[in-house]
Amino acid sequence: MALVGNNTPTKLDNKKWFKHIFNDYILFIPRLTINLKFAKVTRMSDHERKILSNEKLLSPQEIEPGIILPKHLVIIPDGNRRWADLRGIPASEGHREGVKTAKNLMRICQDWEIQTLTIWGISTDNIENRSSQEIDTLLLIFEKLFTNKEIVADWMNWEMKVKFIGRKDRIGEKRPSLLKAIRGIETMTKENQKSTLVFALDYGGRDELVRAFRDIAIGVKDGTLKPDEIDEELISLHLDTSGLPNPDLIIRTSGEQRTSGMLIYQGALAELYFYDQNVNFPDLTPALLREALLDFGHRQRRFGK
Repeated sequence: MALVGNNTPTKLDNKKWFKHIFNDYILFIPRLTINLKFAKVTRMSDHERKILSNEKLLSPQEIEPGIILPKHLVIIPDGNRRWADLRGIPASEGHREGVKTAKNLMRICQDWEIQTLTIWGISTDNIENRSSQEIDTLLLIFEKLFTNKEIVADWMNWEMKVKFIGRKDRIGEKRPSLLKAIRGIETMTKENQKSTLVFALDYGGRDELVRAFRDIAIGVKDGTLKPDEIDEELISLHLDTSGLPNPDLIIRTSGEQRTSGMLIYQGALAELYFYDQNVNFPDLTPALLREALLDFGHRQRRFGK
């Protein structure tokens, strides 16, 4: 029997007990449905989290046939350093664990037919405000990810197009080999059509808008654009995300309740979902992701109607 609801699903038996957060769960038993409520308790251990992440989960569609899932899901993966601090290990280990989590979520989003998944890898604010040592470590971690033959093979087998948004020019200055890997993956996967994976690297929503407006201003100045031709569609064409659907759902881990400018123009009508401070990004299991997707499926999106 599988337990599903507002927090981590798992299996119940006499040998397991869980120190996790439960609210308004539904216990699915063949031919019987029982509503349960559990009290909030403490954080579950890494061992328990790994057990849960490896268990076979019912998909949102299996739980609620016909449920509407986001076509474009955006993840703000906050809390890698906090996750490491709680364990007394270097921040770099938190970032590496975060990459493992991201790889797991890529797979599950593919299985659950999320058409576009965007992951914010590193922001322009991170680049400008964190130590050069931490930035160098992060860029190296991304380079290893993008040159991992098994991962790249998965993207090809999944028919997944991989796209990068953000300041590629600055990435090229800081780590040319990373930029080479980025260009190689974009070229290799450009014909894939089943789904799209977007990495935001050295990305900031305000920075993206400034760059787009500069391009438009240049067009007006040289006479190729007229001011009255500038509309929402034209602005979208000049953004890094040109050709991608606008986000439907933006989720953030680690308790912060803001989007920090992530896709600030494109995400104007996106739904938001924030995990509490007990869920840092390395803690984000497929079960917890499913929670956000089920919540999204219950919302009524009126778009001004």
